[in-house]
Amino acid sequence: MSNISENVKHKADWEKELNRAHRGPPKVIVWDYRNLDNLKTFWFSDLHLGHKHCDMDLVHKNIEHVKNKGMPFADLGDLIENATRDSVGAGVYEQDEIADGQMDLAIALYEPIKAQLMAMQPGNHEIRTYNSAGVNLTRQMAKRLGVQHGGAEVIHYIKVGNQTYTVYSTHGGGGATTIGGKMTALLRLEQVVDADVYIQGHTHDTIYKSREYFEMDKRSRTIVTKKKHFVNGGAYLDYWNTYGQVKAYAPGTKGSPQLRFNSKQHEIEVSFV
Repeated sequence: MSNISENVKHKADWEKELNRAHRGPPKVIVWDYRNLDNLKTFWFSDLHLGHKHCDMDLVHKNIEHVKNKGMPFADLGDLIENATRDSVGAGVYEQDEIADGQMDLAIALYEPIKAQLMAMQPGNHEIRTYNSAGVNLTRQMAKRLGVQHGGAEVIHYIKVGNQTYTVYSTHGGGGATTIGGKMTALLRLEQVVDADVYIQGHTHDTIYKSREYFEMDKRSRTIVTKKKHFVNGGAYLDYWNTYGQVKAYAPGTKGSPQLRFNSKQHEIEVSFV
């Protein structure tokens, strides 16, 4: 949800973070759940903790859901609002806490379920501080929680029963405001790496698309049908009296995706809560 000048700044922020991060392919994080018949996972993004319009009721509801179900989960960025004096718009006046307090709130939320937290990735809101002060707030929060910092891109190598799945995750980027534009940004992830699932946040909409494709099985010399899944997480911000309403953007959908991996056959189910 930005204009061209904001996109240029966003691109510069990410380039600086990538220069500091490891060079080479995305980081690989292994989820080993071979002892389970099925695995249900949760993927948070865009909570924007500290924003005065953050839906904390939904945040706590889904935190409890993850805790009660014992679900492993990941955070794909924009966990905190982190509006600064240099941020575009009036964000610095629309947050109830400064960044330090927002980080404390995030730590308090994830602390009881940190054993289930597989990775944390930065969003463009956390990277604002890296751009201005050289500090990656997501890396600092991951250190305090004792969990893995994934960087801008992660390949999740998920083992469930006798099945293995690959999930490519990133926070996402771009300034699309239409469903078509958001879908295009999501589908473009396939150009980066081959995976079973591509998942991101950033555009504040719950979107899901699957597509079938054909692959040659060299052993049997037959054509087999396979499926890829494209998932976009929603945000946790209310609509009224926000920047989106002022700009007359269509309301996004709130909530996060759940991915269920079958242990007996290569099958993935996607839902949103």
